[in-house]
Amino acid sequence: MGDDLGHDDIYLNIKRLDEPDTYSDGDDDGDLDKETVAALRSNVVVEDDEKVVKRKHEIDKGQTEVETKRKRNRKTRQASIREIAFQNQSIQANYLWGCSTKALTNNLPNATNLGRQFDPSCIRLFDSKNERSDNNMSDHYKSLLSMKKLKKWRIPSSPMVVIICISARRCVSVRKALLPMKVKCGKLFAKHLDIDEQKHMLQSQKPGIVVGTPNRIRKLCEDGSLSFSSTELIVIDGQEINGAVNVCTLNDTSTDLFSLLKEYVQREWKMTSDNRSKSGERLKLAIY
Repeated sequence: MGDDLGHDDIYLNIKRLDEPDTYSDGDDDGDLDKETVAALRSNVVVEDDEKVVKRKHEIDKGQTEVETKRKRNRKTRQASIREIAFQNQSIQANYLWGCSTKALTNNLPNATNLGRQFDPSCIRLFDSKNERSDNNMSDHYKSLLSMKKLKKWRIPSSPMVVIICISARRCVSVRKALLPMKVKCGKLFAKHLDIDEQKHMLQSQKPGIVVGTPNRIRKLCEDGSLSFSSTELIVIDGQEINGAVNVCTLNDTSTDLFSLLKEYVQREWKMTSDNRSKSGERLKLAIY
């Protein structure tokens, strides 16, 4: 009754240690010799090795494709606007014209007149030797502008300097960075002030510097509340989002920016070329 171990071995079909090494496929007469068993096991190992080799090959191929793509991207990567800002006037003018053409043709399909190409003589350069950041932004502006003239600026609706940023949040950061200059700095973005308050501010406070977004600045130009007739410098702030897009390339801002430059800045340049005004001789673009 269960005490006979030999009987249990037979009943459970358990192989005993002293039995010869055989292979059974389930049939009573299907026992195989040691050589056959070894060969079968060898085939299993070979199949496993082939799977490992195949998988390794797939991984190596994938890594090669990724590396090739990275190399291709490194070759075709365009310089960032912050890198462009350290280049000469011709490179900056070409960069702005390329961004303008792309923005106006892609986002305004019916646009036929893209305006005149930006001339290098229209570009002013910040100091290219020193690093640029919010911490030393005021120093860079001081070195480029006449601070005496800026502090005495009293022309309504036409600031001496217009700074165009990618977002209202960036505008706030720029205004904060310019505090050491101790000059009036107007806000032309959709935060804290509505457009009517901004119209009043431009007329009454006569700020020497204004900081704003392309859309709000364009709206103020459209109704005549903002003019570039006396403006000397329009600065395109080079802040980038995720190191990828900036005010010149982001769809939400690029169309307004380059429509603004085409319709209002280039108009001042054209009036100068037609000898109807000298404002265009003063009006320059800069990239920070």
